[in-house]
Amino acid sequence: MKLQCSCGAKYAFDATPEMLKNPVKFICPSCGLDASDFVNDLIRQEFGSEAPPPPAAPGTPPPPPPAGRLRISTEAAPAAAAPEAPAASKFCVKHRERATGQCAICHKPICPKCMELFGYFCSPLCKGKAEAQHLDVPAFAGRKDLVEAKFWRKTGLIAGVIGLVIAAFIGFWTWYAWFGAVPHPYFSARFEDTDRGYYGRAQLVGKDQLIALHGSTLARYDLQAKKTVWSQELISKEQIDAGIKEADEAEAKANEGFGQHSHVSQEDIEREVKQGVQSQLAMHVAGQHVWVE
Repeated sequence: MKLQCSCGAKYAFDATPEMLKNPVKFICPSCGLDASDFVNDLIRQEFGSEAPPPPAAPGTPPPPPPAGRLRISTEAAPAAAAPEAPAASKFCVKHRERATGQCAICHKPICPKCMELFGYFCSPLCKGKAEAQHLDVPAFAGRKDLVEAKFWRKTGLIAGVIGLVIAAFIGFWTWYAWFGAVPHPYFSARFEDTDRGYYGRAQLVGKDQLIALHGSTLARYDLQAKKTVWSQELISKEQIDAGIKEADEAEAKANEGFGQHSHVSQEDIEREVKQGVQSQLAMHVAGQHVWVE
């Protein structure tokens, strides 16, 4: 007995009397059509043992025969004990290599080269059919376009990391060269112009206290608050005047008998005297104790 499904697949098998007692289960492997009832009816017709139809209601016409999705052929069937499926080739038609799978649409054998190009399809046509029918076909991880996309994603990630490291290095170097390695004032104090000079010393006392001797001014500063705690002038006006008088007398004595007069201004003499006195000051610090000699 030969059968042809509506999908085009052809099958042949031998009908035996035992099939009347044990009905067969026939499902088309190509399209999945369950034609078991139709095949069992044909077997009963073949052996003249058709089961009587169920009683119909009065006045109801008998139901029409089932739609003929399978056709029967009366030609002599070959000696086969089971339904035959079309022999599948073990080689790919396109690349002539051993097949490792089959197309998800037409079930043609496909090789690894086909799968690299189209995944689980044999051609772009079958791939387009699957997309048009919205079939859920898994993507083949070894497909060429997916492998290339993964490679470029990885390359872009590595390039981005390298660029980020280079940018961070350049930023750190710029900060260190222009800011980190350049000294910046933390605390500053202004003195009188007459104390601009040349004799001074500063020393930390405690955590945030600074003692400074600048010229003839001794001062204490709070570095955290950035302000002066106290300031003391160590050279009095009388000492400066006495020094100036002594300098004038020494100069007059040196020029006595030569008829020469000094052209040095009083301000210059006062500044020299003050600097001379300042040069003799020495500050000492021991713990919280500060003294100047």
